[in-house]
Amino acid sequence: MEYYQILNFKKEPFSNSPEPEFLFQSPQHTTCLQMLELAVRLRRGLNVVVGDVGTGKTTLCRKLIQDFSHVAADTPEIETHLLLDPALASTQEFLQTVAILLGIKDFDNSQDEWHLKERIKNYLFSKGVDEEKIIVLIIDEGQKIPEACIEVLREFLNYETNSQKLLQIIIFAQKEFKATLKKHHNLFDRVNFLYYLKPLSFRQMREMINYRINIARESEVASSLFSFWGLVLVYASTGGYPRKIVSLCHQVILMLIIRGKKKAGLLTVKDSISEMSRPLFIKARWATVSILLIVALGFTGVLF
Repeated sequence: MEYYQILNFKKEPFSNSPEPEFLFQSPQHTTCLQMLELAVRLRRGLNVVVGDVGTGKTTLCRKLIQDFSHVAADTPEIETHLLLDPALASTQEFLQTVAILLGIKDFDNSQDEWHLKERIKNYLFSKGVDEEKIIVLIIDEGQKIPEACIEVLREFLNYETNSQKLLQIIIFAQKEFKATLKKHHNLFDRVNFLYYLKPLSFRQMREMINYRINIARESEVASSLFSFWGLVLVYASTGGYPRKIVSLCHQVILMLIIRGKKKAGLLTVKDSISEMSRPLFIKARWATVSILLIVALGFTGVLF
């Protein structure tokens, strides 16, 4: 990473990996994390976070897992299990995958669904009641959950004592998962907390960029890497979606290093946009962006 030292970075500030330390906790992200943690500690069962592609669901997921790993001495231990891709071929395979995630190793692959469910239920009773642990199943890419497995999740929520759910389920999904929930009323009715992640505002985007720069430079206050109009162009081109912001800012840093500059203005950001080729990024024509800039000029006070 020596080339980043040119801009006084100690680590890459705009990595495309979901690094929890780089999660900028906007008000919505803070609220979401707090509500999820509270729901888990109260053993409320099912919680769902929905958002468009690139709104930060995966990074939020990793941050939540990191937070759960730090438990005070006088609180129950929280054991998290992450299912990255729930697109499994059958309910049998789904149950086997969950059993393996939980650490149930000595089951026969030929066991039918009923026996697998019993093994999982007995395991959860042992962990939740005998050991007083909180067991959390976190599912990323929840929109990929097969229809048949929705009923399995509902059955998991039936594993409970008189006072608590034995399995806490958190699903992070794209917005189409809302339609799936509405089709399955018996599961939708059991959702304790449903949160919608939205794109960042201009101010939040600016704070997010500066936050990442500060973390990468290991400094509480770092000089801005972008001019004001450079930031306006970043926002106009990304729509406030964190993943797109990170992708563009990474390209901008490379452009600064190549050109031997210390700050990204309008032209540097424009040239960086031209270099972007991934379909994930919104490529606005320069004429369109110019119009957006003119409009933004009239609303400078709003942006702040």
